[in-house]
Amino acid sequence: MTSILTLDIEDTPGNLGKVARCLAENNVNIEGFNAFGGHVAFLTDNTDKAMSCLQKKGFTPKMQEVAPLSVPNQPGALAELAEGLGKARVNIRSSFGTTRGDTGTIYLAVDNPKAAAPVLERYGPAQITSR
Repeated sequence: MTSILTLDIEDTPGNLGKVARCLAENNVNIEGFNAFGGHVAFLTDNTDKAMSCLQKKGFTPKMQEVAPLSVPNQPGALAELAEGLGKARVNIRSSFGTTRGDTGTIYLAVDNPKAAAPVLERYGPAQITSR
């Protein structure tokens, strides 16, 4: 398991920079991020430190535990995973993905970890929790 930090910021010029600067000044490395319309998600090398420094700067981050799943970096990989979870009646609460070379990593949180487990077995050992 690993954690992703999410936070909502005002969607104005410079606000993402303020968040990133806070992390940089506290020696927290950003390993992945997504920003859309004021909603930001970060994967960092030190979630606790990132949470603390952001809170001190007045931000309200939320921590979400996610399971990293290795998937092939090829067309249809996400479709297969999402369709399999859909057939198992599992809702994806949040996801975050990266790719490098032949492999991708999807960080996933679901609403029903028990029902998701058989679908996710093909992606390696993963402990899925809901949040």
